[in-house]
Amino acid sequence: MFILNYSVLFIFLLISACASHSLESLAATPETVMINLSPLSPYQYEFIAQDVEKNTIYYFFTERKNWQNKLFREALEKRLAAIQAKGSENYTFFSVYVYARTEQLNKDFKGDNKSLHGIYDADLISYTRWKQGELDIFYLIESGNVVFDLLKNTAVSPRWEFD
Repeated sequence: MFILNYSVLFIFLLISACASHSLESLAATPETVMINLSPLSPYQYEFIAQDVEKNTIYYFFTERKNWQNKLFREALEKRLAAIQAKGSENYTFFSVYVYARTEQLNKDFKGDNKSLHGIYDADLISYTRWKQGELDIFYLIESGNVVFDLLKNTAVSPRWEFD
């Protein structure tokens, strides 16, 4: 009888935990999923390509989240669209790199664009690009490989190295 009471208590706690988790996930929306993007040095890099195209790249870092979480993907998309809406006019290409916060990539990082590209690809979370104001690339990246294409809303298979 003593063992039966513990079994009933265990089952009750298990059901309560599952119900609580379900309610939390039902209440979550892209607006409630927090994505804090912090500027990463050099923050913005402007350059002219082919003597006419004015381009810019923005760099941010944040905590790495699970890219498989649909709410995370939607929240990231909204956050990056808001950044693009504030500053993309007059650029042929407007790109945003989001890196995972690490011991090297954080508010104390003092590198430039050359010290990021190709060196910290394993820490990339996403790469997004707008061409003349139209979103044309939006990749989620894990361990240096493209794992999800947000424009197609599909996982990438086979995964390929982002460069």
